[in-house]
Amino acid sequence: MNAEHIHLALNALVASGVLGLAALWGLAASRRGRRVPGWLVALVLVFGGIAAGLLGRAANLGGQIRHTEIRSGAIPAGAPGGEIGGAAAERGAAEPRGADEKP
Repeated sequence: MNAEHIHLALNALVASGVLGLAALWGLAASRRGRRVPGWLVALVLVFGGIAAGLLGRAANLGGQIRHTEIRSGAIPAGAPGGEIGGAAAERGAAEPRGADEKP
């Protein structure tokens, strides 16, 4: 999962760089009073979508690396073998009390 995250992040960086250069080119053309070509506008829109998709996927994978609870196949906290009553009990952590139980 780490390798896929790194690969996607690198691709997102390249796509963002191309997007930035194309947008800078369009900005420079418009500042000089020239008309921005339609193909350049389309290129910026396409690379904007590609970069956004790659950045979103890389962010999601990064979240799965850091936050194990959002991985597919993760065991919910209250389920058998989950954190509460499973690994927490094995570590000696206290079980949560019910609303009607006194401390």
